[in-house]
Amino acid sequence: MTIGIDASNKTSITWLTRRKIGVLLLVMLAVDVLFMCTTLMIDWGYIHDERWSAEKDRGFGELFMYVQELGLVVLCLMLWRRTRQAFALVWAGAFLFLFIDDAFQMHETFGHVFDDWTQIERRGMMRAQDYGELLAWLPFLILIAGLVLWSHFRSDKRHRLFLYGLYVLAAALVGFGVCVDILSRLYNFWGRTNLVSMLEDGGEMVVVSLMVGLMLFKLSRTGSKAESTPESIATPES
Repeated sequence: MTIGIDASNKTSITWLTRRKIGVLLLVMLAVDVLFMCTTLMIDWGYIHDERWSAEKDRGFGELFMYVQELGLVVLCLMLWRRTRQAFALVWAGAFLFLFIDDAFQMHETFGHVFDDWTQIERRGMMRAQDYGELLAWLPFLILIAGLVLWSHFRSDKRHRLFLYGLYVLAAALVGFGVCVDILSRLYNFWGRTNLVSMLEDGGEMVVVSLMVGLMLFKLSRTGSKAESTPESIATPES
């Protein structure tokens, strides 16, 4: 039978209480809202240091999110060490790719190269750079989606509720990064304030914070009596 819990990890991580996770999550969300507000204040001329903008590459907001993304990688590895479930390694790889892409601006760079190479004229809200960024993301999204699907069917049923929550948050992250980004082109084209653009970057930050909270909650319960099932207990071979 499947061994869901490593023999050396029979108890949950007791220092990760619900109250501590809740407080940490509220702090992260408060920081996200702070950067959303400072982004608008820069647009309205109250703040002149663009590093406080959530839209600024390698600004304070993005640096905060980089730390969270690396934290998600570490938490996934800790979860794999306790469960030996393939989905934990798959998601660790996905979060590591997300960090590398954000920190080194991979899809933005490819978008600029695609724009210079093709010289495609702007069509409505879409620019050549936007097409290039989508093309840069597409193979990685297909690969990650395939691995996530494979690891889902190999996972124990007791982990499925957590995975469904992770899928919803991942879909929200893609929605803010792609759909809201395209919508922000329309508002910028009309000369409106960058409210929609702020919601794009701020929404991504909020989703990443929720992912950290969900991962901490899952890790706090891994190995506990609340999560244990008869199927996850190893039995001697006859």
